[in-house]
Amino acid sequence: MPAAICLRKRCPSIEVTAALGETDEDAARIEAEWIASRILELRGSLTLGEDSRAADFSDMAVLVRRRRWWVRWRKLSTGSA
Repeated sequence: MPAAICLRKRCPSIEVTAALGETDEDAARIEAEWIASRILELRGSLTLGEDSRAADFSDMAVLVRRRRWWVRWRKLSTGSA
């Protein structure tokens, strides 16, 4: 299978998000809702490829890290460490 040809871009297609909430569960819910909303916003409005086709769900990926770093950061940022 031949390698895909990637066009040069003016800016990277990376977004980083984190959410704060009263509890870890609230933060996780807020973050999940925001990510879902952003994916729906990008689907159909973001154009891809030489033919400028509209992005679909199969064009997107959500990368996550373990929550351990997030819990540690939250404790440090709120002074409860």
